[in-house]
Amino acid sequence: MSQSQNGSSITYSVVVPVYKEEDTISQCLDSVLQTGLAHPQLEILVVDGMSEDRTPEIVTEYAAEHESIQLLENPDRTTPSGLNLGFRESSNDVIVMLSGHSRINSEFFHHLDETFTDIAPDAGVVGGRMAPVGDTYTERAIAASLSTPIGSSSQRFEPVEGYVETVNFGAYRRRVVEDVGLLDEELPRAQDYEYNRRVRDAGYKIYQNPSIKAYYSPRSSYMALSRQYYGNGIWKANVHRTFGDYPLPPELLLLGLVLAGGIGLSMTAVLIPVFAVGVFAYLLLLWCTGVKTLQQRNDTMTLLPGVVAALIVIHASFGTGFLLGTVRGVMQ
Repeated sequence: MSQSQNGSSITYSVVVPVYKEEDTISQCLDSVLQTGLAHPQLEILVVDGMSEDRTPEIVTEYAAEHESIQLLENPDRTTPSGLNLGFRESSNDVIVMLSGHSRINSEFFHHLDETFTDIAPDAGVVGGRMAPVGDTYTERAIAASLSTPIGSSSQRFEPVEGYVETVNFGAYRRRVVEDVGLLDEELPRAQDYEYNRRVRDAGYKIYQNPSIKAYYSPRSSYMALSRQYYGNGIWKANVHRTFGDYPLPPELLLLGLVLAGGIGLSMTAVLIPVFAVGVFAYLLLLWCTGVKTLQQRNDTMTLLPGVVAALIVIHASFGTGFLLGTVRGVMQ
């Protein structure tokens, strides 16, 4: 097998499910094309969910210039159905999940090669770190909040290296997909988490290398962030119900602390000081975490109030969704 410009002998199929991504799809495709891999060692399968904007037109223009790019139509429109269509149409050694509103660094495939070949040759799946970035004040604050240890219940945003339970934008050896099967199309959210759970149950290892980076554009408003994490909470509960386990995410733990104080407050005014201390401790934790994260990211401290607000939105929305999803599951 011939080697590409970056020395790779592994071939990659990148599957990009999209829907109305006209503002970001060019950045995404450019980032993949600039890694040094080319057809046939690289194929990029953009699976469009019948977008009404210019997304299909933009991808078609790219496909006319780059042999590695194909545009596929996804009439079901959902992310898991788009990924499954791309999985079925792919032909290379490793299948990579990518989002239309993300972009990768130039060494992405080099670090994948290195990890699959030398660092973790026993891994069936390799992933990297998601690096959230934004342009507006709100986007930058949300991006910073997602980089904190308490902004997400997984390690996907943290510089963790080693074997993990799940990764975002994972790269799957073909034999893993052939053995485990396709994603659950009944899950509009958390489908990658559920899929990686099945991957581990099948005996395959998942390795995270933080040198493998995908830059991710977060939600642009707190309302959109709330809807995202509320939905994530509901569907995460459904996944845990499917597997018969209910771990306690940190978001739920922190929300529970505040709710417990609220219940106590309704019982007796004597507990008002206790509730106040709990709220103060919670806000202090968010504040200190935000300061540390902004320092690590070399961001301005003017983002701190926005980071604290984003963390509160994430905890409240995910926790509420997870609780309601759990209750619905018990009642069904």
